[in-house]
Amino acid sequence: MKKYLIFVSILISCSKTYNKDFEIYFTEVKTVDLKSDKVRLKYDSETFFSQIPEMIFVDSLLIINDRNPDYTMKIINLKNNKVQNFGKKGRGPNEFQIPFSKVSVDKFSKKIYIRNSSNYHIYSIDSLKKGKELNKPLSKFEIKLSDTQFLINTYCKNYIIGGTYKTPIGLYNIKTKASTEKYEYDTGGSLGNQANFFSHPSKPKVIYIQSNSEIMGIVTIKNDDVERKELSWWKENNEQVTEGGKTHAKSKYSSNNRRSFMSATTSENYIYILYSGKPVGTTKESYNKARLCDMIYVFDWEGNAIKKYRLDQDVTSIALDEKNNLLYASSYGDGSPYIVKYKLE
Repeated sequence: MKKYLIFVSILISCSKTYNKDFEIYFTEVKTVDLKSDKVRLKYDSETFFSQIPEMIFVDSLLIINDRNPDYTMKIINLKNNKVQNFGKKGRGPNEFQIPFSKVSVDKFSKKIYIRNSSNYHIYSIDSLKKGKELNKPLSKFEIKLSDTQFLINTYCKNYIIGGTYKTPIGLYNIKTKASTEKYEYDTGGSLGNQANFFSHPSKPKVIYIQSNSEIMGIVTIKNDDVERKELSWWKENNEQVTEGGKTHAKSKYSSNNRRSFMSATTSENYIYILYSGKPVGTTKESYNKARLCDMIYVFDWEGNAIKKYRLDQDVTSIALDEKNNLLYASSYGDGSPYIVKYKLE
């Protein structure tokens, strides 16, 4: 049964902190310089990377979103550094229809959840480690559009949670199919306030980050409902407009427009966010350059500033091996994507 909640503009259980500059929030914390080691991978003619907008670490595997013509993802087995294509594009029963497939992990059941349009594919981590039957998920389920129309979302403790076309946070109970949509969008609507979501490794908590505004949130799931704490330092000046019969978010150009939070990864105690702060500019070159980052900001799960990591090169996405205290990152230092790792202090 679907739940309908009243949307309110004054957000109960939601607090906001405004600063002139995101970096001011981290003025009093320590900055640690990190040196990278390149991960020597075993490619073949069909497994070179094209782009790496996001990746996730799970049990000796890196699962990478890689935008190429035939596959949506790649799997790196860090035991042997072998690279395999994964997530074949197409309209077949187990093929992927969208170019970006969000991957999330249930470490207790040793399964991963991958979004494929309105469907979700569930895979065994053990089978992915073996590198066999990669096109055969254990099971699948569908979230009907009449329930909740999700944008970017993630799996967390038997829920799918993420932004929707109507509200900043939607929640779907996989077992009961109960759905909840909560809070209201600021100016620009869903298209101007899209966020990426990342789960806590073991608790019913997620974070969300925006790449066009300096906004992050920490969300706690409780009994088919959510509570959020949002931290906002700067918001892009945009509006939702209709042109040619299509509605989209349109940024009002300002020299202050910049890229903010480009990637994130989480541990039991901390949140790691890759931050740019670079101006977007008006050219393709400046736009692409703004995506490159060399600073990681660490929060605890209350939103407090803990420390900063300064990397020795620009990267575009990060993933954490918490057990071994290793941070993996994707870099473009030689003109094509590759993977590096850092030992955290």
